Amino acid sequence: MSKVYNFDRVKLKGKKASDFGHNDLIKTGKYLITIQYKKGGAKYDIPSLLSFVEDTTTAQLLDCTPGMRGGIPYYIDKFLHR
Repeated sequence: MSKVYNFDRVKLKGKKASDFGHNDLIKTGKYLITIQYKKGGAKYDIPSLLSFVEDTTTAQLLDCTPGMRGGIPYYIDKFLHR
């Protein structure tokens, strides 16, 4: 069963995505992170390959390139790769 978590930026920096389960939602500021380990026939041990980030103010999925305009913030990218 998926869970919803709410962390500020500082607390998120102390967490790692691999501690969360498939389809868990993490809200941080204006971003919503959906943790995914599997999709269709693909299944991975780490969530960084399938997870995605949404800007809740615009309802847009963010580009996976950190730091670029329209990309995910660096602190979220680091969280996903931990």
